[in-house]
Amino acid sequence: MSLLCTLGFVALLVSVQCVTKDQIFDYGIKFGDQILDAGSDSLFELKLNQTLFFFKEKFDSVYVSTNGFISLDKPTDESEYLKNAHPRFKMIATFLGDLDTSDEFGKVYFREDNSPDVLDRASNHIAEAFPDDDEWNEPSYVLIVTWENVSAHSQTGRGDELHNVRNTFQLVVANTESASYAILLYPEDGLRFVSTRVDGEDQPVRVGFSEGLIPGWFGFSSRQGSYYEITDGSEESVKALTQNTNSGTRGIWVYEIGTSPLFTSITPGKVAETTPETDTPIPETDTPFLESDTLTPETDTPIPETDTPFLESDTLTPETDTPTPEPDKLIPETDTPIPETDTLTPETDTPFPETDTPLPETDTPTPETDTPILETDTPTPETDTPFPETDTPTPETHTPILETDMPTPETDTSTPETDTPTPETDTPTPETDTPTPEADTQTPEMDTLTPETDMWFPETDTPTPEADTLTPETDMWFPETDTPTPEMETPTPETDTPIPVTVTPAPKTFTPFIFYEEVQTIEQVPDTRPVTEQQVLIAEDQSKSHYPQPRRPALPPPNPQIVVIDEDVGVSVFEYNVETCSSNAHKCSVFADCKDYSNGYCCHCQPGYYGNGKECVAEGKPQRMNGKVNGRVYVGNSPSPVEFSNNDLHSYVVTNDGRAYIAISSVPGSIGPSLQPLPSLGGTIGWAFALEQPNYQNGFSIIGGVFNRQAEVTFQPGNEKLTIRQEFKGINEHDHLVINTELDGRIPEVPQGATVQIEPYTEIYQYSSSYITSSSRRDYTVNMPDGSVQMRSYMWKQSITFKSCPHEALSVPPSQQLSVDQIFVMYDAGNQLIRYAMSNKIGSVHSGTPEQNPCFTGRHGCDTNAVCRPGQEKDFTCECAAGFNGDGRICYDIDECSETPEVCGAYTTCINQPGSFRCECLDGFQFAADGRTCVELNRPVDHCRRGTHDCDGPDRARCSYTGGSTYSCSCRPGFSGDGRNCQDIDECQSVHCHSDAICYNTQGSFTCQCRPGFHGDGFSCSPDSDREKTSCERHRESVLYASSSSGVFRPRPAVGQYVPTCDDYGAYEPTQCHASIGQCWCVDGSGLEIPGSRTRAGSRPLCIDHNVAPPIIGPTPRPDITPLTPGANLLFAQSGRIEHIPLDGERMNKDGAMTVLHVPDKVVIAVAYDCVEKMIYWSDITQPAISRVNMEGGQTITLVNTDLGSPEGIAIDHLSRNMYWTDSVLDRIEVSRLDGSHRRVLFDKDLINPRPIIADPVYGLLYWADWNRDGPKIERSNMDGTDRTVLVNDDLALPNGLTYDPARRELCWADAGTRKVECIDPYSRIRRKVTEGIQYPFAVVSYGKNLFYTDWRREAVVAVDRQDGTEVEEFLPQRRSRTYGIAVTYPQCPQGLNYCHRDNGGCSHLCLPRPGGFTCRCPDVRDLSCVEQDENF
Repeated sequence: MSLLCTLGFVALLVSVQCVTKDQIFDYGIKFGDQILDAGSDSLFELKLNQTLFFFKEKFDSVYVSTNGFISLDKPTDESEYLKNAHPRFKMIATFLGDLDTSDEFGKVYFREDNSPDVLDRASNHIAEAFPDDDEWNEPSYVLIVTWENVSAHSQTGRGDELHNVRNTFQLVVANTESASYAILLYPEDGLRFVSTRVDGEDQPVRVGFSEGLIPGWFGFSSRQGSYYEITDGSEESVKALTQNTNSGTRGIWVYEIGTSPLFTSITPGKVAETTPETDTPIPETDTPFLESDTLTPETDTPIPETDTPFLESDTLTPETDTPTPEPDKLIPETDTPIPETDTLTPETDTPFPETDTPLPETDTPTPETDTPILETDTPTPETDTPFPETDTPTPETHTPILETDMPTPETDTSTPETDTPTPETDTPTPETDTPTPEADTQTPEMDTLTPETDMWFPETDTPTPEADTLTPETDMWFPETDTPTPEMETPTPETDTPIPVTVTPAPKTFTPFIFYEEVQTIEQVPDTRPVTEQQVLIAEDQSKSHYPQPRRPALPPPNPQIVVIDEDVGVSVFEYNVETCSSNAHKCSVFADCKDYSNGYCCHCQPGYYGNGKECVAEGKPQRMNGKVNGRVYVGNSPSPVEFSNNDLHSYVVTNDGRAYIAISSVPGSIGPSLQPLPSLGGTIGWAFALEQPNYQNGFSIIGGVFNRQAEVTFQPGNEKLTIRQEFKGINEHDHLVINTELDGRIPEVPQGATVQIEPYTEIYQYSSSYITSSSRRDYTVNMPDGSVQMRSYMWKQSITFKSCPHEALSVPPSQQLSVDQIFVMYDAGNQLIRYAMSNKIGSVHSGTPEQNPCFTGRHGCDTNAVCRPGQEKDFTCECAAGFNGDGRICYDIDECSETPEVCGAYTTCINQPGSFRCECLDGFQFAADGRTCVELNRPVDHCRRGTHDCDGPDRARCSYTGGSTYSCSCRPGFSGDGRNCQDIDECQSVHCHSDAICYNTQGSFTCQCRPGFHGDGFSCSPDSDREKTSCERHRESVLYASSSSGVFRPRPAVGQYVPTCDDYGAYEPTQCHASIGQCWCVDGSGLEIPGSRTRAGSRPLCIDHNVAPPIIGPTPRPDITPLTPGANLLFAQSGRIEHIPLDGERMNKDGAMTVLHVPDKVVIAVAYDCVEKMIYWSDITQPAISRVNMEGGQTITLVNTDLGSPEGIAIDHLSRNMYWTDSVLDRIEVSRLDGSHRRVLFDKDLINPRPIIADPVYGLLYWADWNRDGPKIERSNMDGTDRTVLVNDDLALPNGLTYDPARRELCWADAGTRKVECIDPYSRIRRKVTEGIQYPFAVVSYGKNLFYTDWRREAVVAVDRQDGTEVEEFLPQRRSRTYGIAVTYPQCPQGLNYCHRDNGGCSHLCLPRPGGFTCRCPDVRDLSCVEQDENF
């Protein structure tokens, strides 16, 4: 992968190959790792399964240490090996320093592994590093040690920021039969510090290999053995670990560390990547511990000195004119006491070095200072230091400007030359222990789509095992964040109330060397030292500030102070009446039990569900919310408000890890950027479904989904105020929580193009029987388009009112703390969407040891539709939520409607939903008082439309509504009777065809056909000698004539000559055979062989008849459209008609089957359905065309009828409004808009007989099968034609039918050659057989637990159980002929969205979705107005 890696110490970006944290070897509990005990000097002896070679010796065990190394014998005391440059024991030093994992956020993982994929990867790294060594053996075993998010060991009173800066690196030791190799991996985003504190001094970490003490010569005392250094004792050489390489990939270093039987020296890899000019190479040195026995590394070149200061951070300089310091003045230390600071900012994540110098309180230009300015991207030509000179004199101070809030490389600009005077600054005191930054979360690719709304959400990039989440069934998307989620919940300060403290002079402090290449969010680890001094908060007018003020967290007090909102709110808690459950149980949720009390009743959710009893949802099931936003909001100083009028709000919450996604649509650019600081608009959603810590409950568990919320936001320093009122109306029939939001007030302006980062925060909720209050302070950072940074905040207070059962007290602690982190905000100007994402946990207001069980951290890998059940310590199990089946890691929806048809009563329709179902009354019925039974409405009923009439079948009789509830029945033309019983009229008894014709009676009609040897319309017939011969007849005669040596026609061919066969009407028979060689093949209407259809001798293919059926003469059924039966239906094609079968659950209602559409002169092959416009699409191969018809009335419309050969498969993307089809004669796949416009060929290579094609529009994927007998295959690509790949090409013969079930994530096919139905998971490639021994399937479709396929030989529609493969039932049409394409009509569209569903994705012509984005493409016909572009999310 080509990434942008920062080279040197200027912000010059060069495209090189670097390793990142997500590219190191897999690690963690789910991969079988053990975890080293937390601490600053933990050690574990690991007995090895294979012998490890190191220098000249062999070892069967190693010691794993916190301090960045493994040793081959027991280490000496920490104080000895950290101070001495010559370790006295055998050591592989990956990152040797004084490291710490005692806060349990950092961890050391280790395991032995011999899995093939791990061995292959290790082998590849070794092969790349030693390309000329072809004698080494493949590894048979590896040891993997990963130091994740380890910090430098903090010393009491230091006051620096190093403790909260984290490093991640990895060591892999690979064993072959005769050698061991060390692979060291340093992710470019994994090293945040390069030195640690040893005996009070800054010491760069060391990397290398030490042989330790070895026996002396002639039996004398031990002496120091050899060693090999990768770093040279300088911080620059440590930093170079991520930028240089000896293996071809920057950040990966490979060494041969031991061989048997003969060892000479440590051998480094030989592939040093060519370094750009701007990159200062840091060569490995060969400084020995002793002058003797020194191993020689690959180079002796000294490290060139550089003037570049070591602050690699892509950081923009704040708005100040402080001149650039010299590098040696970058980290000053002074004895000047620190002044009292400005606003204490709790829960901040911004790192800044502590200083000893106050800035004078003045607004005037000040004389020259030594204040270091943060590094910018563009060096000035006059100096090696990347800062322009400034003109404003400033007073001489030594306060370093904090290294914080660094923007991404896309927004880097050089330090501007300004004349702005330096304002007062807030210098942090040493007591603050400012935590690690959690800002600058970037927006990588999205992959998750969320159906059923107007927008989509991608999943976050939290490294949660096996989580991938995609978040289905929402209307928006959120880009992923690169935030690593630790396996613990970090406690945060428990109150936002500032506490006075006494400020003391700060001692001289150590400022660590910290470099940033890309700001990552790391969970805040607060200072755990006891609070011995109070803190002081001095307010300052922030409106005078011209650059960001330093912020620091308030230390948590021993006893949290609870903020009480004193408001007189009159709320009635009386909701239940004094009646008993016997008459009120229906008011409880269907998933609740009713319990009687002395004065009334209450509802309680059943096990496996949570809520207030009146509303209960399944544990572990994701929750969806929809609503509207109204109101008016003023922005900045604008005199005119921005109006909100029914703007859509959609939200999706993954409840088993607390992730919440919220988005609001149609937000104009005049206010969109300014809404970024307000994820609080959906904050209550996060609280309602927050991840619960032991013995604590989220909002929905306590009060359900019906409540009112009012929040007041006061922004600082401008004192703007915004009121948010929200009405939560409960869960609707679609299983969505309904929210109405009203906004009123003024918010500060955030300019267009600015981005906002919000710090993690905590919020304390106080509970009573009907009233909940909370308040907090929110801090956020605004990154301006010009590169400047502003620090802002606002105060927040809210109240929630609800109605509870008065007969029992709330079983909830009086106070709970909501912890919110991983906050992502973005305004999408192109789509006018404001998006928020956050992670929510609800727990204690008191500090304590965070829960480590994955169920409480959210890092468990359970399916998004599963609940995590905690066990002992870190054990847990995954259990699918109610309404789902599976092992908990993968869960499938249970279709209650089909598995228990009686779940809904009489006069109802059961509609399955993810994890549940709902019952709807049929037209003319309504729910009775119990909310469950359907009773007939006392109003006129149109029985014709409802289908409750007693007229004969719709193909024989017509029902006519006559007003009120009455109707009349009449027989259709060609039938006779009273309309309730209609009999076919045999027209052949009264209508006379030509004497040389035969009359055929049909249901409702008849036809006259001339006898063989005659031609005409049946009413007039002439001998064939009078008509012109067809192309087939001419072809046949030419062959027979040519075979005669005398030139005289003979009705017998020469031996070995192929002679075409023609039908009675002179057309080519669809199956042609060569009598001499015994082979047969299929031909099209022109007699051309269809490639890939030729069979072996002795067998005949079943070929499609491309010829037009003889026209029907006389009265014929009108090509009227018969409306579909309500609910789901099967559609299938039979030559000149499309039939439908109503589905009762998953069973075929054979009595209700009827013809939907008559097209008597066509051969219909493919059938597809558009659920949005209720359109049926079909293909005809006689006069090749693709057509459609509206099922609610209208004429058939031909969409495509040019440049077609044999369109045999159609796929509809109902979200993007596109149509895809295959052409087995032209051998290509095309796409167009649904109206046939903007045609574009996607594929015309490597196709022989493409037939079935399936679209998965939610995930932007396309599947098709090619039944080429010489190489059948099933393929997949993105819907824009990219990433084409073969899914299946073995054990296939004639894969005619193809269907995809997104709920089960299975692609299934029916093969007429192998006579099997099989399925495959296209992601895991796990393949399974459903059934075998079937006859000749043509097409297949999935619905519920069944697969329905059409069979040519049986001339039937067959249903099989997709799990056990048993045949469930068979439908034989009244008119027996070959059955072709099959499709399902749904009562409502499947849930889901893609990138093109709204406004065609902003594309001018074709918007083609794909995973993580979409592509705008132009049609093949040139159009100068078309614009092509790719969009990634």
